[in-house]
Amino acid sequence: MEIFGRLVQKVAQQRPSSKTSSLQLIDSTTIPLNKTWFPCAEFRQTKAGIKLHLNLCYLDKDNQYPESFTITNAKEQDRTQLEYFVNKAEATYVVDRGYFDYKLLDRLHHDGYFFVTRTKSNTRITVLDQLSVEQPETIDGQIISDQQVTLGGGVGYVTERFRHVTNRFDVSASEVADMYQARWQIELFFKHLKQNLTIKRLYSQSEQGAINQVILTLIATLLTYLVKIELNTTATLFQLKRAFHYLKFESVNQWLDQFRSSS
Repeated sequence: MEIFGRLVQKVAQQRPSSKTSSLQLIDSTTIPLNKTWFPCAEFRQTKAGIKLHLNLCYLDKDNQYPESFTITNAKEQDRTQLEYFVNKAEATYVVDRGYFDYKLLDRLHHDGYFFVTRTKSNTRITVLDQLSVEQPETIDGQIISDQQVTLGGGVGYVTERFRHVTNRFDVSASEVADMYQARWQIELFFKHLKQNLTIKRLYSQSEQGAINQVILTLIATLLTYLVKIELNTTATLFQLKRAFHYLKFESVNQWLDQFRSSS
């Protein structure tokens, strides 16, 4: 954990983030475990697993890195972990509907944090204002509407006035849509961890050993991203790791020169 924290600090110094230059993408992925080896991680009658809850700092489509994380039993609900990640004033947090909670959104808003999320199918929405929408040519799909709303109602809790559904009133509707579309990058990151960093194949039969292996994959990702920064290359983390794997018995200069020439 100390190594992970130091590497995050080093990346943040070289790639500083701000409200206007980055997003905080938050989501989770379940890592299945052998129930016989990990009985304490049982979350269904026939399954065991742990859940990685991750905050991915998104700078642009070519630059993202894991900034913080928690690891819980797979049965832990996502929204119980959200407040652990929300600690950067005026940062914009992009979350899926699994984190949707009326009171939590209000609390984030009152505490000076920004969010972009999506409503659930049964969310009660009261439209206060209908805003005009300009359709940009750069966005995929069509923006149907831009509304100011309150959420909840009836005999339940009613939120502050939001923009359906964000508290960023300083950007265009297309920019809000782009922010939520960026959330797909954390899904790709999880796929990279599981398929390319051996997170699906665990080497320990202890719960702490499994957790340590997950942390090591995040450390490896940060180290690879630091190499990417040093080389100033547009190569993906997967491309860098694959080159390292195939050239691991060659000189380091041969590996680095491959990407220096394409930077």
